[in-house]
Amino acid sequence: MSSRMLFCILLCAVLLVAGSLYYYSCNTKLSTLSAENSSYQIARDNEVIERVEKDVILAIKNDITSGENVDLPIKNQIEKVVKDTIINSPEIIIDSITKYNQKKRDEMYQESTDKVKELLSSLENAGNNPVYGAKNPTIRVVEFFDYSCGYCKKMFEINKRIAEKHQDVQFIYREFPMYPTSTEATRAALAVNIIDPQKYIPFQEKMFTFDGEKTRKNIEDIAIGMDISKELFRKTLESAIIQKTWQENINFMKKMNLRGTPVLIVGGELVPGFIEFDEFDKLIQKLKDKKSSAQNSAEKETKNDNESSSSWWVKKVLY
Repeated sequence: MSSRMLFCILLCAVLLVAGSLYYYSCNTKLSTLSAENSSYQIARDNEVIERVEKDVILAIKNDITSGENVDLPIKNQIEKVVKDTIINSPEIIIDSITKYNQKKRDEMYQESTDKVKELLSSLENAGNNPVYGAKNPTIRVVEFFDYSCGYCKKMFEINKRIAEKHQDVQFIYREFPMYPTSTEATRAALAVNIIDPQKYIPFQEKMFTFDGEKTRKNIEDIAIGMDISKELFRKTLESAIIQKTWQENINFMKKMNLRGTPVLIVGGELVPGFIEFDEFDKLIQKLKDKKSSAQNSAEKETKNDNESSSSWWVKKVLY
């Protein structure tokens, strides 16, 4: 095989992968398709493969021979190799797409993690956001959530179980309404927290479990039913603190390059999504053990330093 032909084949391979990734990013997202949509996924996969095949062959005709004189038989042979590879081994394209997507997800997670570390002290400063759990916590959990998010509803129940088991954990709830249906609930919840912080968690639960439409009237009725003054509730809804708190949470999510909910920051570690109770429990225990170990090491080091200083002073006095 001539070096020219080898070069062409290698270039075809590059175009094959690049083309597949391009069309995949434009036309389908395999990682987000559910099992019930498997037939749709297969159809889209086949469509992507066919379009990649056509464009790679076109690229060979238009680009590879640019500036060079490649014999027609050689060019046809290259086209056949690429076409046969696409038809007979489509998994090459899918595998490339999967690896590419995983790489991108890993890169995005690392970028968000780095930003969390940079913003951690501000994130863990509750400010006007609701707080639940320990007053002097060992571990702080910051959660961004939305009342129309099904996983956030599940997370609410898990958080209560975690708070019961780990009474040295504090939750900082940062309301982040992604959907218009949650806007009124968010404003009302923040108003309730301003009026009476002890009623925030019960109100939050009512917002998650309410089956009707979350209109201002329906939400107001729920608040009044919790012995909150109608006049005070309406007045507090218009407080500038609510808009400021809400906007602050939106800005944090933008800075961390995160969009979906729930998002948890557990003891400084980013958890970008729902987490089951057992996994959450293990993570908190691991972080507590790590913090305890670090404190013990610091105390031991301080003790050794003090002993060294005392020994030096004794020697100086005696000798």
